[in-house]
Amino acid sequence: MFVNELTNTLENAKMTNISSIKLLENTVQEYLRIINSIWYKFSKNVNITKCSNIWWNNKCCVKLNTYHSSKSLEDWKTFKRVVKNTKYTLFDNKI
Repeated sequence: MFVNELTNTLENAKMTNISSIKLLENTVQEYLRIINSIWYKFSKNVNITKCSNIWWNNKCCVKLNTYHSSKSLEDWKTFKRVVKNTKYTLFDNKI
């Protein structure tokens, strides 16, 4: 949808009489305006947080913070293990 509308709009934009640098700058600015308006028409705000998933719990948060503090491979492995077990438990209960 975005690409189709962008293509159609740019095809209909005036590209005639670009005989000076000023006219070229104006044309480029118009293209930018068109692209921005279509981009904002099709985009949406998304806030991604570490708690965006349904399986995320406090234990995951604690282990992630521990890893962020230490940057140790062992803490990373612990975090990944907790995440795996948490997902397993949640989805096992759903089934």
